[in-house]
Amino acid sequence: MTFASYMKGRIGEFLLVWLATSATAEVALNGFYLDEMLATVGWAGRAAIVALICLILVFVLYAGTWRRSRLVAGIIAYLACCAVLIVVCLLLSTGENPYLDVEGNYFYFSLVVALAPALCFMLTRTLPGSAVWFVFSAFICAIMQALYESGELVASIVAVLAGLALIVHKNFGLGLERADVALASNPRRNFAVAAASCAAVVAAALAIWFAVIAPLNPDVLDIKLVTDYRRLPVEEYKGTSEQQPELNFDYTSQNLVDGFPYTTDEPKEDENSDVEVEVTSELEQQLRNEIVGEQGGNSDATGGGTREVIDQNSLEQQWDAVSYSWQFPWVVVLIILITLVILAILAYFIGRRLLRRRRLDRLLAQDAASGIEGMYLYLLSRLGRLGFKVQPGSTLLEFASRSEARMDAITEETQVSFAALTEVYTSCAYGHYEPTEDDTVAFTAFYLRFWKAARAYLGTIRYFFRSFRL
Repeated sequence: MTFASYMKGRIGEFLLVWLATSATAEVALNGFYLDEMLATVGWAGRAAIVALICLILVFVLYAGTWRRSRLVAGIIAYLACCAVLIVVCLLLSTGENPYLDVEGNYFYFSLVVALAPALCFMLTRTLPGSAVWFVFSAFICAIMQALYESGELVASIVAVLAGLALIVHKNFGLGLERADVALASNPRRNFAVAAASCAAVVAAALAIWFAVIAPLNPDVLDIKLVTDYRRLPVEEYKGTSEQQPELNFDYTSQNLVDGFPYTTDEPKEDENSDVEVEVTSELEQQLRNEIVGEQGGNSDATGGGTREVIDQNSLEQQWDAVSYSWQFPWVVVLIILITLVILAILAYFIGRRLLRRRRLDRLLAQDAASGIEGMYLYLLSRLGRLGFKVQPGSTLLEFASRSEARMDAITEETQVSFAALTEVYTSCAYGHYEPTEDDTVAFTAFYLRFWKAARAYLGTIRYFFRSFRL
């Protein structure tokens, strides 16, 4: 398949992706400061610049992905184009800091225009992805109109129409792949059907709006996007510790003599006297000994102790609190778990490869016809998990003929056509054909190279997650 034939079959999808990308990017640019650009080239000029850049980037995406073998080169080419676009926009910026979103800077212009084609192209490869792109582009158009009242109604309508058309076009294409008339389909007719369906949906939506919603004029919520919370300032204090004496009055009475407490369990002056001995000097001496001896904290002595407080009037740095409690090494546990998971994945892949080789040995140990039939049915089930499923009502030869173009990447890697294997299998299963040694070699080569071909078809990342089912 040449690139010209590839683009001829996808010209409708190409135009829809370009329209959806250009319109969505044009609407999204209203969220940035680009009034200076508008004053220079105007709305029409900016829309033309965006459309031209998106056309180039979308073409690079299609040119770089039409064959699996050129995917890496295509990605590099697209990244190079984006880099050139960003550098040019930075050179044209007139602000002091070209990375700020201010008047005269075009950095965010380049980011929006560079990311929109890549995002649209990647999402629209599948039907669910096309639906996600439609919701995303519609949300962008709605949020720009609600927040900035940009008035980009034409671009918004084009973005919504193109998003809907991509959904219908992708669904129609999937239906054609499952239909018997797939080889006789007309791409231009498919594009016209998709566009007409979307136009009908939009016309119905506009009719509902102008005939029902607008006359009713329903109330809307006054949404505040930003809420300002304020609090009193927090003043930070620092200081050093100092020791202050603290008396322990657990063993003292409340009877004061000259303002000093006396202990109740001290010995009397003599047995016939009721006067208690004054112990104030003893308490003071005990506290003095504790302070001089640097005994921190509350003392176990009955006379008193010391306590540490913060001197908030001091300008010295506050001491750091250090915890000497032992912490469980959760990081070590996490590293061990990650290592075990990696080892389990490696063991799974190695064990799976051994099982595949044992299955092949068992099939080759049988007679040639039985081995070929077993290999074909197994490979057919694996192809179904890649997306090549036999539709109800179709024969194996019809399935192989319709899927041959889509299997270019697999055929290029295996060097064996699955259509040729199908012919050999049908001859063995239904025509009592006795396969030759060359037929067995072809099946064996396709079997051994199938998983490498699947990785070339899916890409490394998709293959890793899909390989657990292969």
